[in-house]
Amino acid sequence: MPSNCMDDEKGADDLNMTNIPQKLSAAVQEAIQGLLPSDSRFSWAVTPCHDTRFGDYQSNVAMLIAKALGRPPREIAAQIIARLKIDDSCSKVEPAGAGFINFHLRPDFVARQLGKMGNDSHEGIAPTPQPRRIVLDFSSPNIAKAMHVGHIRSTFLGDALARIARAVSHTVITDNHLGDWGTQFGKLIYGYKKAVSSQQSAVSRAIQESPIAEFERLYKETHDLSEKDPNVLAAVRQELAKLQAGDPENLKIWKEISDLSLLEFKKAYDRMGVQFDHQLGESHYNSMLSSLVEELKKLGVAE
Repeated sequence: MPSNCMDDEKGADDLNMTNIPQKLSAAVQEAIQGLLPSDSRFSWAVTPCHDTRFGDYQSNVAMLIAKALGRPPREIAAQIIARLKIDDSCSKVEPAGAGFINFHLRPDFVARQLGKMGNDSHEGIAPTPQPRRIVLDFSSPNIAKAMHVGHIRSTFLGDALARIARAVSHTVITDNHLGDWGTQFGKLIYGYKKAVSSQQSAVSRAIQESPIAEFERLYKETHDLSEKDPNVLAAVRQELAKLQAGDPENLKIWKEISDLSLLEFKKAYDRMGVQFDHQLGESHYNSMLSSLVEELKKLGVAE
């Protein structure tokens, strides 16, 4: 049996332009019954013609059968054509070249399918026979950092996959998994507190005007200090520990940094026409970490 054959042929009224090859495959499969032993296995296809002057679709099935039987391919092609029952969709079916079968669709048949596509919410795209739930995690920028070309590339790829899967009736859940937790926030919070305490108005203005650029500046400044001064490094670690423990002040600063970053990201996503069902960052799982660590320790896979 051909790999692309439908198990149950749909009627002409149920067709759309994407499953016409399946209709033709089913008709060919019926026509070749009896030409070969029932246990014969080979792969053939109905594909669009490369040059539409010679037809709309073509198949190589006759050449494969001819090789197996040791008979001329065009003779086999003529035999298959005589058995085909596709007058409702094809105006002409003819042998071509070394033994291809070329299919010419009826203009009125094509017009009917195009008319149906115009009223179809799926625009003529055939739904998958096995719809699935698909979770796509893509884009995933880091909070307080500017997106770069790698983020843009994965955003386009992820969004394209989501649109394609939804078009064929899969249930798709998209998640922008944000880098919004971890050691960088100890440095950010330390730098934020230090800068605000010494130059509050200037820092506040800079954050409002260009938040991500200012967060990157504060992070770099604190990172450089922590590399040179062990006391600063210790203070950074303390700020991180306070955040992870739920300190109200540090959580408030973290939320401000996250919210302002998301607003900046949204400008880019809006420009690209991309939306997400969820934006669940690393922080979403913070409350689950303690129990997970205990479970891993009990299982003997962590210490």
